[in-house]
Amino acid sequence: MTWTVGDVSGSETLEDVDHIYPSHVNELRSAVSSLLFTKPYSYIIYLDGSVWKAVNGVTLATSFSDSDFATVVNDVLDELTSGGRILISYIGEITVNSSIWMRYSNTILEGCGWSTVLKAKDNLNDDVIICSEDPDELDPGQINPIYSSGVRNLFIEGNGDNQSAVGSHGGTAGIWDFYGDYNMIFENIYINNTYGTGFYPDNTHHSTIRNVHCVNCKSYGIQVYSGGHNKFSSCFARSNLLSGIYLKDTYYNSLAGVEAYMNQENGIILYQANDTYRTWNMFSNCDIRRNGKYGIRIEGAKGNSVLGCSVLDNSYSGAGVYSGIYLTDSETGNYATENKIEGCQIGNEATQYQKYGITEADANQDFNIIVGNSFYNNLTAAIDQKGVNDEIDHNIGA
Repeated sequence: MTWTVGDVSGSETLEDVDHIYPSHVNELRSAVSSLLFTKPYSYIIYLDGSVWKAVNGVTLATSFSDSDFATVVNDVLDELTSGGRILISYIGEITVNSSIWMRYSNTILEGCGWSTVLKAKDNLNDDVIICSEDPDELDPGQINPIYSSGVRNLFIEGNGDNQSAVGSHGGTAGIWDFYGDYNMIFENIYINNTYGTGFYPDNTHHSTIRNVHCVNCKSYGIQVYSGGHNKFSSCFARSNLLSGIYLKDTYYNSLAGVEAYMNQENGIILYQANDTYRTWNMFSNCDIRRNGKYGIRIEGAKGNSVLGCSVLDNSYSGAGVYSGIYLTDSETGNYATENKIEGCQIGNEATQYQKYGITEADANQDFNIIVGNSFYNNLTAAIDQKGVNDEIDHNIGA
């Protein structure tokens, strides 16, 4: 007996060719299971012996196969010029021998959770996943951003100890999204031990970054450059060589429930180099603790909010050297003004590390609002105020 797919009024049904249903219930269940599994995906990529294969989710035909995983993935991505959904159906570690490049809009690449591990080969010296049109295929100066694409449910092992240089695409990130992409989604991704930044949205707009963990990266955990209106939630940056999260020349970003923990430099840096307008970034309910230098460092950025955050036990590299939150000017002469810090817990829970709860570098850091915070056990004092026009009120322990 064989089961085939029939077409009845435009819907997919199972046709009993031998007319002996229901005697083969298990075969029916198997066929239904196969259809349910493949239907949501344009392609499913799996390992058959030593060969990676990509099965078309509609026709169930094997469309691409190769012993090299990245070759098959890139063949599929290049095929889906109008978008699609790709499942990497594999539990275990996969060696990535060349960058995986998502060039088209409306495309989702996903694994089976953090048990699907993409590991950069030794001396890959390049980004593991790139989301953007290939600049080599565009005219000089042309930008062609993609939209509504993304990556989810993966573990990316950067193998940073066995990388030695920045590659031809300009980086060695776990994921690099660039060239003005918008409405992207990145979720449930663990990025470990990259030679460069873990996750690098570069000029990305109106995108969602949820439950992205960047750990042990040899640069920043998460680095955001330009762009804006992005929403980060439940992300985690820990034990990275530089700062956990670095936002530069970016605006209207929301970081909610983000954790920055035990990074060698700062927990979060917000840096504004060239413009003097308000950037309206907001950090809410974030947990920033035990970082080597400052918990949050605001450089030359204006009109931002830090709300309901826990900023604890920072200055971990040396007691009494750094403060929980530090407001200072940027190298280009912008000042940290008109920022609001409200409803935060700022201090030391056990051993005293943080010198001050909040420090303004000099009188140029002015017109800041510091209200309703709880300060405790900071080594020197709660607030080191320099601006004469600050509003400081209703704080506990100050």
